[in-house]
Amino acid sequence: MAFEKGTATDFADLFSKFVSFLSTNPSLVAAGANAEIVFRSKPANWDGKVLTSVQREHVVFKQPGAGGTDQIFTSLTSFGDTASDFYNWQIMGSSGFNPAALAANYGVLAQGHIGGSPPVGALLWNQAMPYWFFANGRRWWIVVKVSSIYTSFGAGFILPSVAPSQFPYPLAVWSGYPDSVDRWSSNQDYHRGVTSPRWRSMFLRQPAGRWADFYSDAVYSTPLVAGGETRRIHPLGVNGLAGQGYNALAAMRDSPGAKYPLIPITLFSYGSEGNNTYGEADGLFFVPVLNNGAEDEVVIDGVTYIIFQSAFRTGSPYLFALRVDA
Repeated sequence: MAFEKGTATDFADLFSKFVSFLSTNPSLVAAGANAEIVFRSKPANWDGKVLTSVQREHVVFKQPGAGGTDQIFTSLTSFGDTASDFYNWQIMGSSGFNPAALAANYGVLAQGHIGGSPPVGALLWNQAMPYWFFANGRRWWIVVKVSSIYTSFGAGFILPSVAPSQFPYPLAVWSGYPDSVDRWSSNQDYHRGVTSPRWRSMFLRQPAGRWADFYSDAVYSTPLVAGGETRRIHPLGVNGLAGQGYNALAAMRDSPGAKYPLIPITLFSYGSEGNNTYGEADGLFFVPVLNNGAEDEVVIDGVTYIIFQSAFRTGSPYLFALRVDA
């Protein structure tokens, strides 16, 4: 429904540009799908460039959903440290927000949120950054190019596999990095993209109201949230990192005529709680790598999809596509 591509001058400018995009983008406003800003705060002595670990900017959004009657709460918190050269965001979701519950330091993390998710992280820097914003009334996605690394994250409703009455608040938060402090150039294995989170960097609010983390393989998938089920993200979560599932995905390529298969990103679980398919990510797809690369565009039935890589990974099976809702 809405798309914006541009370049932010620095860390603070990126934050401001996204807040403006989600709340005032003309396409979103015309459709009644723009987000309401229910809370925003920035320390008075913060110039937007000199950061410390305690000086943060916060914003809480309320999106209206596809029909204009939902209340979808997501939030962003920015923080950094000039000495350590890290400039990060925290992303959270919740079923409600109460500004009166905030402490004096305006720490949105675990304060003010009603039924809040565990936070996930995004690694950025304080220099110019090309960005891509995607949004509709249900969800939003961000991809930011930090040097040669593509940082990706998002939040909002998934497309549930059952009727809304059976799954009324299918909120998810997505990233490729857990909520921890690190520099943008981190080469940790769990520094990834939104289709291949490997450790505590993607959470779904399940129908019973519990937040649970999902992951893309079984090799390094110690969950943050305990439970009797295994929670995976398809297609990368079918088998382990060295399993047949990864090998099959890595071998995929375009068909004659440069037609690329786009595989929906599906959340599922199996185990003592039974087998469950929760739904699909809205606008996010796996795409083969061969003859494809970051920032390429694929047009299918008149709809444009932009290809991105998973953080610093350029090989199979780590590319993904986001649908342009322009």
